Formats: sequence, C-alpha cells, structure tokens
Amino acid sequence: LGIWLARRCPGSIYVCLTDVPQGIELLEFNARKAAVEAGRLNGDIGHVHVQALRWDHAGDVATAKKFGADVVIGSDLCYSHNKFVPVLKTLEALAPTRGAILTMRDQKKRAKISEMRRYAETLGWSWHVLARQQCDAEWLQATAAVRTGRDHSDDYETVLLARADLA
Repeated sequence: LGIWLARRCPGSIYVCLTDVPQGIELLEFNARKAAVEAGRLNGDIGHVHVQALRWDHAGDVATAKKFGADVVIGSDLCYSHNKFVPVLKTLEALAPTRGAILTMRDQKKRAKISEMRRYAETLGWSWHVLARQQCDAEWLQATAAVRTGRDHSDDYETVLLARADLA
C-alpha cells in the first residue's frame, strides 16, 4: 500500500516502508521496481524510505520515530494474540498524529479481534471498524501452489485506531 501511495502522490507525501530485517531487501527491490514502472528509469524511489521495524524493538522504534508519522498503515500484522501488545506499544512510541489503520486476520469467531479491541481501548485508543471481509477465495485458489500459509480463508477486519483524546 505504501508503494502505491507513493506512486499515486509523487512528491507530495513521504512514505516509510517497514518490515522485519530479513524482509528489507525484498521491500527495497519492490520499491525500486515500482519506481521504474512509474517512469523513473534510474530506480530512484523518491520520497520512499525503507527500514527495519520489529514490533516493540527499542532500536528499530527509535529509528522509525525519527520519520515522524502522521498515519501508520499496517496489513496482516497480528498473527496471534501475543503480537497485539507489541504492536500497540510500537504505535504508542511512534505517536502517529492521525492514528493508525490496521488490517488484521480474525480467527475463532471474532474472539481475537474483540480481545484486541478491549486491550486497545484500555490503553486509550478509540477503535473504529472501517471494513470487514473474508479473504478472496479466487486468490486463495490461484496462489495455492506458491503460498506457504493457510489453505483456508479467515475474516479480515480493517480498523482505524486513534488516541481517544484526539478522536
């Protein structure tokens, strides 16, 4: 999504793309490829910065905080209950001025999402559901040979998290 935003709004926004350290090389490759496809033949990715960010990792968070995020956008980032606390701690540290938009996989009849929502609200975040949908069955079938993940679809919920005092 970050690469798409950078392509759609060239020069008017700054995008910081993050992943775990082992994903950075692929992320940089994708950003350069998108730049070339957008007509920047030298692969200059312009206002796109790529860096490592592990949830609640002090060094990574300190470096990412320097970017000064207005909005944090995350997709498919909470694979289990124990990941949500580090995600929220990272959001607290990054302090995005306009909040965060997160898409999370939900399993077990919304129990996971409900638990995450309760936890976020106890920490002073407001939780606004933007969309809820099931994974695309056609995509699951078309990617079955190359995917290493699950063979069944889960529901996904996209939420806006904002500090309750700013909402």
